Amino acid sequence: MKRLFKFILLFVLGLFVTLLAIPKVKGFGNITYEHIITTVGEDPATSVRVNWHSEKLNTYLEYTLANDTVYANATTVTPETHMWSLPEQETINGVTYNHEGFNRQYYFVNRAVIKNLTPNTEYRYRVGKDGVMSADYTFKTAEGDNSNYTFLAVTDPQYYSASTAAHYNDILGRAYQLEPDFRFNVLSGDIVDRGGKVSQWDMLFDLSNIKKTMLAPVVGNHEYYDASSSPKVYKNTYFVEHFNNPQNGAEGVKGSSYYFKYNNVLFIALDTEASGTSAVQKEWFKEVVTSNYAQYIVVFMHRSFYGSQYGSVSPGLQATWQPLFDECGVDLVLTGHDHTYMRSHKVYQGQVVANDHKGGAVYMTLGSAGSKFYQYNNTYAAYHAKVIASTTTGTLFTVKSDGLYLRTFNKAGDILDEATILSNRSQFTSHFDKESFLSSVAITRNKDDQTKANLSFNTSYYGNIGHVKVEDKTGRVYLDKVLKDEAMTSFLFSGLQLDDVKDFVVKFKKYDGTVITKNIHFINSLYYGRIYDFRFSDQGERNYSIIFREELDGNVLDKYEIYFDDACQAEYPVGTRRINITSVPEDVREVVLKLKTADGTILDEYYFDVALPVAISVGEKSYDVNVGRTIEIEVSQVPDQGHKLVVKSESANYSYEIVGNVLKITGINVATENVTIGLVDDDAEVTFALYILDAMPGELLDLTVTRNNQNIEVSFTEDINPELVKEYKVYFNDELKTTLQKGANSYSFQETKAGTVKVEIIDKDNNVVKSYTSQVGKFTELSLAPATKDIYKGDELEVVITSHTDNLSVEGLSGLQISAITNKKFTVKGLAYGNYEVKVKNLDTNETATLTLKMKPK
Repeated sequence: MKRLFKFILLFVLGLFVTLLAIPKVKGFGNITYEHIITTVGEDPATSVRVNWHSEKLNTYLEYTLANDTVYANATTVTPETHMWSLPEQETINGVTYNHEGFNRQYYFVNRAVIKNLTPNTEYRYRVGKDGVMSADYTFKTAEGDNSNYTFLAVTDPQYYSASTAAHYNDILGRAYQLEPDFRFNVLSGDIVDRGGKVSQWDMLFDLSNIKKTMLAPVVGNHEYYDASSSPKVYKNTYFVEHFNNPQNGAEGVKGSSYYFKYNNVLFIALDTEASGTSAVQKEWFKEVVTSNYAQYIVVFMHRSFYGSQYGSVSPGLQATWQPLFDECGVDLVLTGHDHTYMRSHKVYQGQVVANDHKGGAVYMTLGSAGSKFYQYNNTYAAYHAKVIASTTTGTLFTVKSDGLYLRTFNKAGDILDEATILSNRSQFTSHFDKESFLSSVAITRNKDDQTKANLSFNTSYYGNIGHVKVEDKTGRVYLDKVLKDEAMTSFLFSGLQLDDVKDFVVKFKKYDGTVITKNIHFINSLYYGRIYDFRFSDQGERNYSIIFREELDGNVLDKYEIYFDDACQAEYPVGTRRINITSVPEDVREVVLKLKTADGTILDEYYFDVALPVAISVGEKSYDVNVGRTIEIEVSQVPDQGHKLVVKSESANYSYEIVGNVLKITGINVATENVTIGLVDDDAEVTFALYILDAMPGELLDLTVTRNNQNIEVSFTEDINPELVKEYKVYFNDELKTTLQKGANSYSFQETKAGTVKVEIIDKDNNVVKSYTSQVGKFTELSLAPATKDIYKGDELEVVITSHTDNLSVEGLSGLQISAITNKKFTVKGLAYGNYEVKVKNLDTNETATLTLKMKPK
């Protein structure tokens, strides 16, 4: 017994030593998921995004309301999953990169988007598989309106050990003590010291406070660094595989550039580390700003604009980004990289301005949320309103309608800096009326420099329109401006010459992506002053009035003329303030007011639309179309003023093409749809029901069966659905003659009897879906006696016809006198010398016989 015990003990010890000798590879053990993190959604009022890693497929996320701690009413979300691993070493273009800990064989990145959430609501979630679930993570959705809220901003934890990582966790904890309801954490890069070391990423996700913190991270240079002792700049791969940021960023840097709108603030993340991407990011940035109205615009990125330790990189950033930030009305820029806290004064066009200046941004280098610091370098001291060196800090921003209120604190909770960043814009409250706004849009000439003109419009654009562009009909751009605040109602643009006549198109891009335009006919004639405050009033019964004010310069303007379309109707002297226009004919589309000099030179023209409303209609209230088939619908316009048609109701169940006033609709899926047709530049529209029916095989058009002597010839035109039709079968008197494939639409066979030709359409299941028949007469041999003859001019020849039918015809060339056929006989008399042919035709079978004649002189 003792020997057995000794043997077992030795075996266990040997196994233990063997296991110790096996190389250690990072794994999850019994845990099937790690690196769980919550990031903001594109619309944080209704969505959030979650990222986690797993060694197993088919893990999932379940979420519920925060008070449902047992997940009784949980909803399950299936993530998008892909495999991800990196070798220990990787060589690209001759450069060898080291990756530490990412070489697991089976390793999956899981990305879930939780959608359709309720605004201003607290939730919890967990991830897992087969009942083995993670700890709970929590978040709160945005209100989705102009409500006040607080967010946290930090930068550069840059940890490389558990002790250095604890600093960031302490800052998070202190932030929750100061502001328990802060909504998310903007993190301006350098989260880890080496993006290429998985052990440093582990430290982030092990933080106790991360489970209740929603992040809005941006990439820093250290997230690009591989695991080499002298790090090399790799890709944004390490970063984007750990964070499920909104995928709405610039091409080439999606996930490390992105945007989201939290209540009344537009947040935009930029990737300052990806070389060669600034041009595409700038173009994307401008598109984002002009497509998303917000009272505040906050940019967050890694490298600083008024730096200390790395101040040498600041001029390049200033040159690349500050003009665009000024143009777009950015309020606040949050950066890092320098490991010193520096808050600038408000800066506009490179100069310090007052805090209440309308335009310009505050540039903040957020210091360090870790333990690494640099000494302060005062290169940009004139721009700095506050500097805090060698201190671990975080900054809380409270968003209100009149400003961004900031408090910067240390780990002990001491408030080290407080300031208010005043809003460049007011909250949007105005109602937008398209027609009223467009009526205010005008281009006027410039008195002092007639190479320039002025565009003006009223303030109702604010909160509705983000961009304006002025072009001429050739596409030349004269003005291209972001409407960054409510004071941008007038713009001076150049590029004109005296006596230029321009048809300008003013394009306003709304935040919802739609574009509204106004065409302005502009004459850059001598400066005469101006007439303004136009009011064009419809008095009813085709009577109108034009009221305006004059502010004239000199005696350049001599008179006003009224035109109906192109025809002058009346003229009025200078000093006229009201023009009454009566009984305008119904076919007149425009009333034109022309301003002229004494010699008739046109100084200005103003156009007023008086066209009667257009009514459009179609022939039926409903139409049927089969899947795979096309119908044509004639659309009527009364009066027809040449408007282009547009289909206003899109559907995946049909496609369409518009050709003139004809709408061609092709069925795609069985469905019932309401189709609305309108006009491109008019409000008229008509709606009809469209019933899309099951696909039909189609039909044969123009079936023709003819006899050619002893042959019967069959031909037709196909109008079929090739997906449903297999072939055609041709019968004569119910005897199958041939099978034709699709595309073979003619056939000839020999047959002398009379009978019935039948053509059948055969579907893919070998069923007859349609049948067509045609009768054909029997073959009758036709001959003439004589068949050839020499005769003298003036002689008469009798010709006898042999045929089984009397249904005959005869014809010949001029130079012959031919009688009608009687009892299968006819006569021919020669009138002129020459060689002739006379043809007799069997009208039942199309068979012909020929008489050849030679006419000789006597």
